[in-house]
Amino acid sequence: MGSRNVINTRPLAAIPKALARSLGRPGLRPSGAYVIHALHDNEFQSENESIGANLKKENEINALEATFAILQKYYHISDPITEKRYPDEESSNKKDIDCVARIGNKKVAIEHTIIEIYDGQIEYTYNSFDFIQQINTDIKELLPKDRYYEALIQPSLIVGKGKKELKTLAGSIKAELIKNITTLEIGNSIRILHNGEEVVIYCQNYEGLERGMLYRAPTLPTKDFELKHRKRIARLLNDKLYKLIRYKLKGCITILTIEDISGRHMQGIKKDDVCLIHKLMILFFVNIGIVLVSNNKKMIVGNVWKDTNKWYQNIPMRNRFSLTN
Repeated sequence: MGSRNVINTRPLAAIPKALARSLGRPGLRPSGAYVIHALHDNEFQSENESIGANLKKENEINALEATFAILQKYYHISDPITEKRYPDEESSNKKDIDCVARIGNKKVAIEHTIIEIYDGQIEYTYNSFDFIQQINTDIKELLPKDRYYEALIQPSLIVGKGKKELKTLAGSIKAELIKNITTLEIGNSIRILHNGEEVVIYCQNYEGLERGMLYRAPTLPTKDFELKHRKRIARLLNDKLYKLIRYKLKGCITILTIEDISGRHMQGIKKDDVCLIHKLMILFFVNIGIVLVSNNKKMIVGNVWKDTNKWYQNIPMRNRFSLTN
């Protein structure tokens, strides 16, 4: 089997010697997805590791460790990862890079970010859950015990709203649900118009969910969704790319790791979703792009979507990694 020619001769000077050596060995082209076991707590610790690690959020540390694990497997790196530092946590300058480290005799710089489908997705996810829980507290005893209900609430009704607005919305949902309890049959739905947006409540009785409850069914914006999606990616790149450019000019290998909380970005950042300027910045200043799919702050899947001069629109199996315990 031929050698793994994923990086051309020119960029080899910018990556660890262990990586360059491995690329020249026959028989190293992987087939199918790798399985990477969870890292031990001290696996990437070094004597010089910054106390900044203690200030990182749990999902950030998990994402950085998953990034290192993928790098080692994808490039067959045997050199230890040392001198890990967290510049954004070492001073009051929160706009610095998330992590720098040394692999062999080369430095890498990693910027991690959570990617939303639209502005406010994270706020919507958490606030809509709490919103539905409060409605359940108020009307649970009134709901039939042989079925359950699912509410599809447009993000614009939740994101950026204050207590008074949310209380009004909750009142509308409770009033309509109670009014239709005796007539709303299993498999049917009711629609509530609130401030120009629809709330849809479905009546179900499938196995798996507790009866007599109202649940939240996550939904996407129905108005100008693609435009909102592209604007969110543009804002993310405006915020993150300049950090990577700075460290690229310092001679680091630059890595953009995006954490996908929606499952929509498993192919990474798509060329069609970014403007020409961002496209050129990614091509010239981001060595490696990784997307991690997370669940409850744990990284479960990782894909390499950019590798030096290759920007994959459909990620091959050899670039896909399962992150397991």
